[in-house]
Amino acid sequence: MKAWPPPSLPNLGPVELLSGFVQHYHWGSTHALAALENRPPASTPEAEKWFAPPPAGPPALAADPATTLADAVAQANEALPYLVKFLAADQPLSLQTHPNATQAADPTLNFSDPQAKPEIVCALTPFEVLCGFRPLNQAQKNAADYELPHKLQNLLIQPDGYKAIVAAVLANTWETETTALIAHCKQRTEPLAKAILDLAAFYPTDPALLLVPLLEHHILQPGQALYLSPGVLHAYLGGLALEAMGPSDNVVRAGFTRKKVDPTTLLAIIETDETPQVQNPASPVHQYQTGEAFTLQRLQQTELTVDTLRSGDLVVATFGTTTLTVNGQQLALTAGNVAWVPQSDGPYHLTTDGEAFQVSSPTG
Repeated sequence: MKAWPPPSLPNLGPVELLSGFVQHYHWGSTHALAALENRPPASTPEAEKWFAPPPAGPPALAADPATTLADAVAQANEALPYLVKFLAADQPLSLQTHPNATQAADPTLNFSDPQAKPEIVCALTPFEVLCGFRPLNQAQKNAADYELPHKLQNLLIQPDGYKAIVAAVLANTWETETTALIAHCKQRTEPLAKAILDLAAFYPTDPALLLVPLLEHHILQPGQALYLSPGVLHAYLGGLALEAMGPSDNVVRAGFTRKKVDPTTLLAIIETDETPQVQNPASPVHQYQTGEAFTLQRLQQTELTVDTLRSGDLVVATFGTTTLTVNGQQLALTAGNVAWVPQSDGPYHLTTDGEAFQVSSPTG
């Protein structure tokens, strides 16, 4: 372990605690974020708490609420090429995907910004997810076991079978078939059948229910994570998680939503060949596998010296006390606190007696 602080570290100013920005979507939880932050339950659902510049929302510096993180990043002449948030779901989110950079910049697809949106979700409590299509042999078995319509089962053996099934499902109402699937699931006891019934409780006539047996279903345990490349179809069904993602608000929905479902754009960007794998933390300092937009590390009861910042880092405390030391100044974080370490502040030291996450840019 290197001595701290380095003797050449200049006086560059303090790390900044962020206040965050809460989104009160209907699917959120009144208790999950409150429990994380050790406060009473909220009176309205708290679905997401953002720690990112726009388009995500205006999280501010806790010491100066009039200064947003976007303002502070700009004033430091820096960039923050990722978004970070807590996600707390008591009801399922939509079945959705996101474009890659080329698709996002395509004017014919009418996205809101030209950025890709890869993301990683890391469970803080048991967290239920639908994510990516199953390998073909498993999908065929599930299609038969769950008695999906023969028309859909036959499409599986065709070239681009998954895209053909998505197109067919979203082109019709399939009311008789979804009713039959729900009745069938009531006779089954495995977690996937329960997930379908839970979705049907909110969206009993949604044809996207017919896609669920073909998707991977996971109940992530705390510390487990899934990295989702652009184009991967997914839905978050319940629990509390930390998300890091590309700086974009682009989303295309396939079902389980009150918002617009866009089959044409969905079929133009969906990726059916990639099945994300569950990642398990293997050491007190564990770096998850992500793409090029950002990195995510989980730290448990350990310490870490960060010598090089390629962009500003965000440090997220989720359990116990995490202490950041920058230029001899210390900032203590408790569960639910998030701090921004500007690139210009240089090296820093992190110590946690519980759990924390570090989000940074691999390229700057």
